[in-house]
Amino acid sequence: MKKSSNNCLAGALTSIGYALTFASLFCFACQGAMAQTSKDELTGTISKQLRYPSGTRSLYFPLTVKRFYSNRDYRQVWLTPERGETGQAWQAMMLLDCVLQYGLSHKDYHPAALTYDELRAIVEKRGTVSAEKKAEFDILLTDAMLTLLDHLHYGKLNPELTTRAVDAGQGDLRLDTVLSTIIKQADLVQAVEAVQPKSKAYQSLQYWMYKWKGLYTGDCYEVPEEQVRKVAINMERLRWANISDGPYIQVNIPTFTLSIFLKDTTYRYPVIVGNKAHPTPLLAGTLTGIHAHPAATLTRSLRISEELPLVQLNLKPNLRSQLEFVFVSKYPVSMAEFNAPEWYNKALRAVTKGNIGIANGADLASEILKLQPGANQLPALRRGVRAGQEINIPLKRSIPFKVTYLTCLIKDGQLNTFDDIYQLDGQLEQALYHDLPDIMTNK
Repeated sequence: MKKSSNNCLAGALTSIGYALTFASLFCFACQGAMAQTSKDELTGTISKQLRYPSGTRSLYFPLTVKRFYSNRDYRQVWLTPERGETGQAWQAMMLLDCVLQYGLSHKDYHPAALTYDELRAIVEKRGTVSAEKKAEFDILLTDAMLTLLDHLHYGKLNPELTTRAVDAGQGDLRLDTVLSTIIKQADLVQAVEAVQPKSKAYQSLQYWMYKWKGLYTGDCYEVPEEQVRKVAINMERLRWANISDGPYIQVNIPTFTLSIFLKDTTYRYPVIVGNKAHPTPLLAGTLTGIHAHPAATLTRSLRISEELPLVQLNLKPNLRSQLEFVFVSKYPVSMAEFNAPEWYNKALRAVTKGNIGIANGADLASEILKLQPGANQLPALRRGVRAGQEINIPLKRSIPFKVTYLTCLIKDGQLNTFDDIYQLDGQLEQALYHDLPDIMTNK
């Protein structure tokens, strides 16, 4: 494995050494040597710096930082012996040093300003460091932690929830509120890690990364850097997907698989997806209904028209209906039965104009309708399909629907990789490993 100057082991060892110093200093402060230090020492300076553009220009989350400090009357966060926050600075610094194990880059968290030397000078030589420098350090460490929370929860390059959108308060996680809770916890690292996705796929990849960038760093284990980066970019995609507990439906393009995740089991079905010229988009939508179409009318109902000669050949008046699975999404694609066995037997099943095709929709419809409250509508759907009728069944309980692009997954403890059929990995890898300010400019 390639060595990194920012590797987690080196950062952790350095941090632990400083932690002992910090702990003794804070304890000494409690005994009186730092009695003159007030929790309001930097209030005026922090407030002043956040009022002017020059004080927020370098921040990734300026609006969130202002909300955060405003809610605590502009008191310092990391540089105070206030109960519940003493010693949190070194934990935060150590965590930022170890972000490689989350597939992230230390360069994205103000590394030039947030140094151990600077923190040690502030703690050991408080009278020689200006209030302006201390306030700047406190603000930048807050911004770095907010940025880390954003990257761990939403992803660094989320196409739907950009940095600007999250800073404005969009999304399910209010960063300032979460950080206010986190700084009161004894174990800051564990509290920060809790914002990560809960899906098994993400947790498996994160543990793999933790082993190779945390536990095994510096040992004689060899893992190609390209594998590490592949895991990192797929962790990023899983953050975008925002997958929670089931039931939910997921189509993963590189594996040509639809999975319906239930409480205790998972069912998988082969699918066909868009070709390279018409790729199926990544999306997070909601499945709202099942629509049975007479075979001759299916293609007219799709949001993207398809040429489906294998479906349309030799149509008969009494041919069974074909199922469309209706979902809400901003993208003009559909998911339906494409009765073309030849397509599903291929290794490469990227053949449509963007729509998602499933071979046997009846099995999927059966599992979906079992999740619905009230009378079982499956028998009526089956009768209508056999008769070639048109039937529309709205779902009383909608189901989350995700389309993902995961080119690696952990199975039986081993890393499995899949073909990058749309050639997206290189583009995301390049963007993910660039400096954050450049990426934010592109956003």
